Order: sequence, then structure tokens, then C-alpha cells
Amino acid sequence: MHMLRERSLHGDSIPTCLTTCSVVFASSNLHNIFTIHRDEFPTVRWGQNSKKLTLLISIPFVQGEKVEFTESNIHLTASNKQGQNFELSLDLLRPIIPQKCSYTSLDSGLKIQIEKQVKEPCWKRLTKNEKVNFLIKDKRLSDPTDCEEAKEVWLGEYMFFKRKNKSKNSPTRVDDADPTKKQDIVQASKMAPYAHGHSVICHDRTAKGG
Repeated sequence: MHMLRERSLHGDSIPTCLTTCSVVFASSNLHNIFTIHRDEFPTVRWGQNSKKLTLLISIPFVQGEKVEFTESNIHLTASNKQGQNFELSLDLLRPIIPQKCSYTSLDSGLKIQIEKQVKEPCWKRLTKNEKVNFLIKDKRLSDPTDCEEAKEVWLGEYMFFKRKNKSKNSPTRVDDADPTKKQDIVQASKMAPYAHGHSVICHDRTAKGG
């Protein structure tokens, strides 16, 4: 599930259509509600290497931010100096380590650092949902050389696994959730998500402007 919406300034949630990722803004007068189109979402730029993800969320002069992580999800609530309140929830493609996540408040928004659960070929996309318009891959936040090296290591491990099982004359079925699935390794992209964990709040923060 991907959710990005603005909540009432009084703290009451305004119902939105989560499946279409709509955003609703409300003033102190609850009758004054209008919808913001998808291309006006706060932009989320992201990049990665084989072990970490970096997200830059564009909410200028962000304040009151709170970021929570589970092994499969990032949940953010924040506001800007205009008093607009944002809520963002992303179901990640692959598991992460919540306790090793951190975020930094900047004048331009939030910078989030995420630790992957395992060192692996780089993800084809950030989330389980293939089409999320406000997510943009940023090459400046990525390390393609590291990604390629990780893919080669995984492919080598797969070929060793395949030869070992072939010598035993015991065909082995590799489950779709197994990150060593040949197609996943070769394409470094189609590794199915797995595992769910407890929710934790990431308290590792640096000073604003860092």
C-alpha cells in the first residue's frame, strides 16, 4: 500500500483514495477541501548501492517530522511552515533493518538513510507497487559499480548452487521468495519481498541543515 495524504490541522484524518495515491489538503475550516493532482506530490528522489538506500523527500522547511520503520515499510508524518500536514507510507520491495535507519532534516525536506537487510543486487524499484509517479530514481544517489559487483557475486553463488544440486541428481525447486532465484540474480531486479517485522521509531537524527 502506498499512501500520501494531508491530514486535518485539528488532527482528524481526512479520508482519501489510497489506491490512487490522492492527496487532500484541509484548512482550519473542514469544509474547505481540495485535491492536489499526482504531479504536485512532494517529490521523493531515491538511489542505492548493494547495502543501503537513500531517499530525499521534497518538503521545504519541514517541521514536526516523525519517521517510523518496519522491516517492510517506511511511514512519515510531517508539516511545512504553511501548516500543511503530510503523511507518506511506502511498502518496500525488499526487507530493511529498522534499527540501522536514520533521517536528517534539511531546509529542502528530509534525507532518509536505509540499511538493507542483506547485501544484494540493486533493486529494480523502491516499492512493491510498480507505478508510483512521485518516486524518481536519482543516479547521483546511486553506485552502479557496486550494484554490478553484487549482481556478479550473487550469480556466481547461484551457479555454484546449481552445479552442486545437479551432481546429486536431485532437482531443487527454488521458491519465488528465494533471493537466489536465477532470474532475479541475472536481472538484479525481481527479488520478491518477504519478512515482516515489528515497528520501531528511528531516533537517529542529525541537526537541521546537515
